[in-house]
Amino acid sequence: MLQHTRYAGSFNLDAVLAELVAAHGVGGYERVVVSGCSAGGMSCYLHCDRIAATLRAAAPSAAALDVRCICDAGLFIDVPTVTGAGDVMRTRFYDVADKMGARDALSPACVDAEPDWRECMFSETSLKYIATPTFAMNSMYNFGMWEMLPPPTNQSFPPSATAAAADWAECWPSISGLTAATFAKCNATQKAIIAGHLSDFKKAVAPIVDAPWSAHGAWLSACPTMHCQSGFDPTVTIGGVSVGDAAANWYFNRSTVRIVDVNFPGNPTCPGSRPK
Repeated sequence: MLQHTRYAGSFNLDAVLAELVAAHGVGGYERVVVSGCSAGGMSCYLHCDRIAATLRAAAPSAAALDVRCICDAGLFIDVPTVTGAGDVMRTRFYDVADKMGARDALSPACVDAEPDWRECMFSETSLKYIATPTFAMNSMYNFGMWEMLPPPTNQSFPPSATAAAADWAECWPSISGLTAATFAKCNATQKAIIAGHLSDFKKAVAPIVDAPWSAHGAWLSACPTMHCQSGFDPTVTIGGVSVGDAAANWYFNRSTVRIVDVNFPGNPTCPGSRPK
């Protein structure tokens, strides 16, 4: 019980939702958008259905309240490091899940279906079970911090060290540090690893992109320096469509919008790709 009282994020969420319903009448709204960026984007995936269910339960009828989730830069995928340290992400996320006593706060559908419930801490896993219409905005190459992680220690999560591994210093010099110029310095092995990450990312986001019956949508860029896409200017586009226009088309028109960029470094509108 000490763990549950120390890590009170789930209780905080319940309290905020109760306040929104009791004091602000959110259950009577017609539309609600749930959103977040980075860690908030990850939470957007993890708690989308829970928030929607709570608010709809307070509505005059479930159909009266349109709840949707727009999750920005929240897909931290479960992949091994490029440093040879192994599955550091999984080790750390599992540790957080255990210390937080997070099982009851995660998606029941995910927890019941996955062999290890702690996998539901990963947004890519929870994404497979989200029923609420969800829009993913993410860079398909934004992995610098996670794949450069050192071996797990007893230090706090996330680690304070963010420097690139020595043999990646010219290719991927820092978090979000891959540009067209540095990519030219990557060796064949590094380019193969980067291509492999893209393949892993596309598998992770397949529940949105590849499900023809889904109400979900996506804008997935090939811009490694973009983290929290909604804060970028509209000159960054995929096939001429900015992230804001894509999200608006999905939300207001209730149309299927699944926009996937070309492979890096093929998008000339990405930051770091334009001529100076």
